[in-house]
Amino acid sequence: MRNVWRAWAVALIGGWFFVSAWLFDTQVDEFTVFGGLMLLIGLWIASDEPGGQLWRAWLLAAMSGWMAVMPWVVPFGPDPLAAYTTLALGLIGAVVSIRMVLAAQRN
Repeated sequence: MRNVWRAWAVALIGGWFFVSAWLFDTQVDEFTVFGGLMLLIGLWIASDEPGGQLWRAWLLAAMSGWMAVMPWVVPFGPDPLAAYTTLALGLIGAVVSIRMVLAAQRN
């Protein structure tokens, strides 16, 4: 199963988003909602058979893409580190998720 490490990577990114709302002291609810969902879906993909991974990988790609765009849509407050971290990890999550989609399509 090729997507296990990718699923774990996106799950870790989702876990980071989940706890970073408290670490950065931001009032962005999307951090906890989308981060928690990314964590759960990433773990679901990592622990499941490869047959049903495609739609979940697309969902992770969409959520990661939203996290990358979110700094321009949702006000983050005075700390730019939260916005830069969200952009970088959102882009990494989107790229890894799209690679997961491509690997799932080959199987």
